[in-house]
Order: sequence, then structure tokens, then C-alpha cells
Amino acid sequence: MTRHELTKFYNDNVCKVANRIVELKKEQFRFTPNADAFYEEYLSLKALIKKNDGPGANNVSDKLDRHKRSACMAAALLKLRQICNMSQEDKTDDLDFITLSARSNAQLAVFAGLQNLACYMVYDGIIGGVAAFPDNTGLIFPENTNEKDNVNGNTYIDSLVRGLFYTEWANVGNINLLLLSNIFFLLEQYHLQALKLQKLQPITTAT
Repeated sequence: MTRHELTKFYNDNVCKVANRIVELKKEQFRFTPNADAFYEEYLSLKALIKKNDGPGANNVSDKLDRHKRSACMAAALLKLRQICNMSQEDKTDDLDFITLSARSNAQLAVFAGLQNLACYMVYDGIIGGVAAFPDNTGLIFPENTNEKDNVNGNTYIDSLVRGLFYTEWANVGNINLLLLSNIFFLLEQYHLQALKLQKLQPITTAT
């Protein structure tokens, strides 16, 4: 993606999602947009994922597939932490402060990656249009098998956000980009398979 394309995606999509996340929070959160920082971090992660993408990866085309782009975007937003919690003093040793803002940034990262994925799926005719993230994604996700999650109303995306948050926390800010890109790939494949199953389901008529 060119700088213009990525900046447009950031302004049109990432900022909209971030502002909606902040709007839905009860605590006092603030989103500080910075498209230039997002672009520079994306380029850095793009170079890293190309370097680690198997033998001879440095010699392949400069282009990344949609899943790797989504992974780089998500990881960039996790590192930049552009959503911060303003409800208490910004102390680096305040665990609650860090946790609250980190979860919000993990949420933004997941939705931005999914938004990028959805844009490409629209372009390929897989889905009809990009929905209003984060309230509606337009994608079909697996159901939670954890009974506690279902009781509490947590969705698959909630589980994915928590997983990304704890993974980053445990690895001191380092995210496995290839693993994350594979998650986006599998989510797209799940959506496609779910659509096929829907078409195969028998149509019942009222008697």
C-alpha cells in the first residue's frame, strides 16, 4: 500500500473505529490520531514480516497479502497505543491504567485488522459491503464454546481481543506477525465456509 492509500484507510476507518470505541467507554478515554506514526510503524512491521516469511522471502514481491497487511496494521496500533485512559494520572507503574488503555488498543487493533480484511473481501465480491465497525462487522465468526463467555454475553471478537491483549502483555509488546496473519486468514475462511453451509441448509415452510 502506498502512503496515500494507508493514510486514507487510517483516516476513513481506523479513526472512525477508535472514536467509536472511546465513545462507548464509561471511563474517560482519549484517542490521539497520528497517521504518520501509523504509516512508519506499518512499514517497519512490513519489513519484519517479509524477512520472517520463510526462505527467500526477501526476494519476493514487495506486496503483502490482505492477511499480512491486517496483521501489520493491528500490531502497529498495539505498539502506538493511540487510545489512552485520562481518568487517572498517567503513571507507568499504575497497573490499572495500563490495563484499561491496553485493552482498548487491543480492541482497536482487532477491528482495524478486520476492517482491512473486509475491504478486500468487498473488492473481491465475497461480502456485499463494509459494515459499521465496531458495532457490526458484516462477517460471520465462530461461536464461543466457553459456557462462561456465552453467559456473560462475550462474543468471539471479545475473546480475540483478550487473547491479543494477554499475548502482547506476556511477550512484552512483541507480537508474532505470521501467527496473527494466519488468524485473519482463518477468520476469512470460516466466513466463506459458513456462507456455503447456509446455502446448503434446507428451506422449511410453515404448515
